[in-house]
Amino acid sequence: MGKNPRIRVRDNAIQFTNNPVGGVSAITLGNTVIWNGDPYDPKNSKGPLWPDPQNAIEHEKQHTYQGEQLGPFYLPSNVLGGLNSVVRGKGWHGGGATGTRRARCRILHAPGR
Repeated sequence: MGKNPRIRVRDNAIQFTNNPVGGVSAITLGNTVIWNGDPYDPKNSKGPLWPDPQNAIEHEKQHTYQGEQLGPFYLPSNVLGGLNSVVRGKGWHGGGATGTRRARCRILHAPGR
C-alpha cells in the first residue's frame, strides 16, 4: 500500500488512491475520497481493508452525497454518529465490531442517485 498514488474522478468525487501516508482504509471530505490502497485495482482491492471493494466504494460515495446535503454539518454529524455507535458497542458503522458494516449514510441518499 502507499505505492503508485493515483488520482481519479469518478463516483461523485475526486479519488486519491494509494495514499502514501496510510491511515484508515478511506476517508471522505466533501467530494474528495482518500484511500489507503486502491479499491478500483482488482490486483489489490480485496483484502483486510475491503472484503467487498464495491461496498466500500458505494459507502464512500454515499458520504459524498451526505456532504452535499449537510454542508458544514456533515463532519460533525458523522463523527457524533460514529462515536454514539461505538459507545453502544456497535462499531463505528453500526454493524458491531465484527458484524457487517452497514452504511448509516444511506438514510440521506437521495432516490435515483
